[in-house]
Amino acid sequence: MSISQRIYRIAKSQINSIRERLEQFDREMTESAGGEEELSAEASARKELADAIPMPKAAPRPPVSYPRVSPPVTASNVPKSANPPVETNPLAPHYRLFGLEPGADFKAVQSAYQRLKSRCDPSRFPNGSAEQQQANEILQRMEVAYSTLRESLDSTSGRFDKLEF
Repeated sequence: MSISQRIYRIAKSQINSIRERLEQFDREMTESAGGEEELSAEASARKELADAIPMPKAAPRPPVSYPRVSPPVTASNVPKSANPPVETNPLAPHYRLFGLEPGADFKAVQSAYQRLKSRCDPSRFPNGSAEQQQANEILQRMEVAYSTLRESLDSTSGRFDKLEF
């Protein structure tokens, strides 16, 4: 087996493992959102939409969502019969996409992003192949998650994005 065939097989297995992680992530998100009936309806709606609308060249920027800051809980502002609400981190799905714990610092996000980006680089696959299309889809999802995490964790990124030359 030649080196190029070995590299191709390794890259293909890496893409498949990342795709499986994304599918697991989608299943978890739909289970927490509603259930199996919504999964099949949502999946068919996504497929129908993807068939009808061509994919844009660049992924649209997601809306900025900042974590909610609540006032400190004290004995005076919590009723005795009520339990404090459990808050979820809106950035947790993006951290899970990179295999990180919620609350990881920006350096860890950057290194995970670079590692996964190099593993699913579409240029590693033959032009027009199914693996290259999967790599493109995975790369677009990673770009959206990375930009969301970058905007919330890196205070300087928003300033540089708004600069005009």
